[in-house]
Amino acid sequence: MQATLSKPCAMRAAAAPVKAARPSRTTRVACRAGLEPYLQVCAGTATMLAVGRFAFLPLHRRDLERSAATAGPKTTGSTYFDSLQQEASFITTTNDPAGFTLIDTFAWGALGHALGFAFLAASSSGTIPGVSGP
Repeated sequence: MQATLSKPCAMRAAAAPVKAARPSRTTRVACRAGLEPYLQVCAGTATMLAVGRFAFLPLHRRDLERSAATAGPKTTGSTYFDSLQQEASFITTTNDPAGFTLIDTFAWGALGHALGFAFLAASSSGTIPGVSGP
C-alpha cells in the first residue's frame, strides 16, 4: 500500500473531494427597450423623412422662391470667380417629382436618427409610462 500512495496520481485519487466555494450573489442589470433598438431608429428616420418630404418640403420651397430674388450677392457673370460661384449640379438635381434633394435626405435622416435615439433612451430609462423600463 505504501508503494501505491507514493505515486502522485494515486495520492490525488485518494484525497477527499473539495467542494467549490459558492459564488457570491450578484444582481444583473439588463437594459430593455419597448421595441428592438434598430426598429425604433428606423421608425424615427422613416417618420422624419416622410414629414420632411410631404409636410415641410412645399413650405420650404415656397419660402425659398420668395427669398431667392433678394438673397445673395448680385453678379454680372463676367469674371472668373463668378463662374466658381455656381452651385454643384449633383446636389440640386433630383428625379423626385417634388424636388427632394440629397441634402434634404441627409438633413431629415439625421433628424430622424436623433428622434429614434431619443425615443430609445426615453423608453429604456422608463420615462415613457407603459413602455418597458428598469
